Amino acid sequence: MLLKSHFYFYWLTMLLLVHCLHLDIFPPKIDPGVTDSLLINCSLPSTKLSGMMTLSSLSLFKSFDNDSQFIELCSVSSNTGYKDHNAGDGTGNGVINSKDGSYLSLIWLFPNQHMIGHYECRADGISPAWKKISVTSRASVSGHDMSVSNLSDQLRLVQLENVRNKNLIEQFIESITKHETIFEEIKSNLTNLQTQSITINRELSNFQNDRLESLETLFYKSSPYEGRHYYLTKELVTFSATSAQATCQLFGGYLAEIDSSEELNFVRTFVNRYNNLKTFWISGSDEDIEGLWIHPRTKAVIKYFNWPPSEPDGGRSQNCLCLERSYNWLISSGGCIAQDLGLSLAYLCEVYEMLIN
Repeated sequence: MLLKSHFYFYWLTMLLLVHCLHLDIFPPKIDPGVTDSLLINCSLPSTKLSGMMTLSSLSLFKSFDNDSQFIELCSVSSNTGYKDHNAGDGTGNGVINSKDGSYLSLIWLFPNQHMIGHYECRADGISPAWKKISVTSRASVSGHDMSVSNLSDQLRLVQLENVRNKNLIEQFIESITKHETIFEEIKSNLTNLQTQSITINRELSNFQNDRLESLETLFYKSSPYEGRHYYLTKELVTFSATSAQATCQLFGGYLAEIDSSEELNFVRTFVNRYNNLKTFWISGSDEDIEGLWIHPRTKAVIKYFNWPPSEPDGGRSQNCLCLERSYNWLISSGGCIAQDLGLSLAYLCEVYEMLIN
């Protein structure tokens, strides 16, 4: 009875192994020399699932027909790893892993007629009854009939593929040529831009030189004050404070905005050297709202004043700020248009030093 139980257990294990051992071939039918690859893959899941207690090795064999002897191509074992026996130029690899599953694979590129035939995968190991056990799985590779007609068809397919490849190459060359043309256009445009940039820089340099020359011709220049210079007109003018502001802007500045006693004292010391001047405009206007003095450039409310005792005294007729010698260069209100006053006035520009150099 015990022997009978062992017999049933043995065959149950064999049936389970046969069911679990897989030999997969792709493609199962080849065109010798035309098919790009042939894959032979033998696989066995974990020994727990397969019913085998221990897997020792997997081996691949090949026979040309049913009557021929099987020749071992390659194998993988838990002791020696992958071994190539008669695989030729095939590339193989494999792993024995009782937990996650084992496999043995062999691949040929552009297989020929020698790869047609029968293949066998053999798994060797130990059964739960501590017996040596082997199980096999077989599959076949067939080939198309390589008759003259078939060869003609295959040649036609190769020629068609060559035509397609030729077209792709021509398209690629055309694309490269097109991109080279675009590149040359971009290169030409960059060259033109560089030339224009050089011309613009030269013109800017000339403009800067002319501007500096004009500043020296038209204005007295102060020493630096907190990163700024003050420019006082040498000639008296008969236009308006608005025109004076625009002229200052041409030179990168604005009518002087005096916001502290330190700044006023610096300006007073500077302008006091020029005896021909009596009055000049600085920034400041209450033309919009009487008594609310702002800087027209920034619309900021002016908070610092140093009025003489009688100032401001002009009402709606004097809406611009000036410095007058008669008031020892203190801030006073004055008219905004010199011609209306019957006077010729100067004006004081304020320019940041970095905008001058």
